Amino acid sequence: MHADSSGYAIIVEGPNAIGTPGNVQLSVSNICKYPVVAFDPVIQAQYCETDPIVTLDLQELTGFMGSDTFYINGNQLNRINPDTLPSGINLPLVGIFKGDFCK
Repeated sequence: MHADSSGYAIIVEGPNAIGTPGNVQLSVSNICKYPVVAFDPVIQAQYCETDPIVTLDLQELTGFMGSDTFYINGNQLNRINPDTLPSGINLPLVGIFKGDFCK
């Protein structure tokens, strides 16, 4: 797992064994930041089948731009309809795409 704002650096040398004359070194480094999202409205811990449909939206709290996609139990949805959710635990996820997360 890679922590937010933690950088990495790597040096690769080749094509021969390290220290061989004529080798080339390639250095790569980066610092990544990850989006911090909040469902808006907040997704409740419990819904009753008679509760109204909830249209899903989110706020990205650190200023990243990108598009979002919502999933409930692995199915792409843009709203929660409590009447059609199966009884039990339902897993909401959001995917953020096309964002400029690395600097």
